[in-house]
Amino acid sequence: MSQLQRRDWFSTPIWQFNVKNSQDLNKSLLLIIEKEQRKDPQGLKRSNQLGWHSTTNLHHQKELRDLVSIIDNQTFKIIQEQKWNFTNCRLVVDNCWATINYKYGFSKVHSHANSIFSGVYYISTPNGSGNIFFIDPRPGKMVLQPPLQEVDCSTTQQVSYQPQTGMMLIFPSWLWHGVEPNLSEEIRVSISFNLIWSFIS
Repeated sequence: MSQLQRRDWFSTPIWQFNVKNSQDLNKSLLLIIEKEQRKDPQGLKRSNQLGWHSTTNLHHQKELRDLVSIIDNQTFKIIQEQKWNFTNCRLVVDNCWATINYKYGFSKVHSHANSIFSGVYYISTPNGSGNIFFIDPRPGKMVLQPPLQEVDCSTTQQVSYQPQTGMMLIFPSWLWHGVEPNLSEEIRVSISFNLIWSFIS
């Protein structure tokens, strides 16, 4: 009898890193978010509940150049890691928006259509302000879950990340995710973004 071999297929990556010297960056981002909120106090209604959602073109503002540069640098590393052929194209930020969750504010489970990667950068994250969670994208796996002796990355149906100020997450846009309610007395502030192909002529 041959030796039992295991191969893990169809894995779903989530990339996490901390932005160096994020304090100064966050100060400038908070100023532009406050300005945008004064211009449009109602904001947009998307997946967010009991919060505020800016317009989706913040990446065109000069105050976000440093953040966009960080996103570009990290996604370039991801492309190299994934061994994608980007000879005639590159990834660019297509839209970018700020979200403020007030007390009890949360985001419904959703994904991001017509994008390759999505991500979020955390500007203000008080304790208890709500984790972001991701759901196993394979619906067939949910049909019958056997009893488990131990839960790990290959058996869990959901994974959560506790947001930290200065942390960024990047993930496939098709991955379903949501945000838990903000149970703190302070606001939770983040900037999210989507990336698409841009073909080089």
